[in-house]
Amino acid sequence: MTDTLDLPARFNGLFGIALFHQHHGVLLLRSADRDDGGPKRIELAFRGVVWMSLPSWFGDFTIEQALADEVIPYIPPSHRGKVESRKVFRVDIDRTPHYVIAGSVALSRDDASYFDSSPLLPELEINLRFDGE
Repeated sequence: MTDTLDLPARFNGLFGIALFHQHHGVLLLRSADRDDGGPKRIELAFRGVVWMSLPSWFGDFTIEQALADEVIPYIPPSHRGKVESRKVFRVDIDRTPHYVIAGSVALSRDDASYFDSSPLLPELEINLRFDGE
C-alpha cells in the first residue's frame, strides 16, 4: 500500500537509511521484518533532498513538517536558498530533533522482504552481495 504521509506521524521499531542517491536527491528509510501485527515492511521515501541530518539506524520516532527558521542555523549558507523551494521535515528521535530538507515524502507499507523492490522507488534496486563482486 502506497500513499502520501499525513503529518505529524509516529513510527515504532528499528528504521535505517536503506538508500541515499545524491544525484537524484532520493532518501529511503526502511523498517523490515517487523512482527508487531502490522505490515512486515514500512518505507518512507523523500524526494528532492538537498540536506539531511539523520543517524544511519534509529528506533521509534515522529516526523512532522517544521518551519525553515528552525533549521537555518544548522545548514551551510550555500544550502539556505534551497530551503525556500523545499519543505523542512523534523524527525524526532529520542527527544532529539533531526532534519530532512526535501520536496516531498511518501509512505509505503507491505509484506515484502528487506531487499525486495520498493513500490516508492520502482526504478531503483537495493542489492547486497557478500561475494566480493
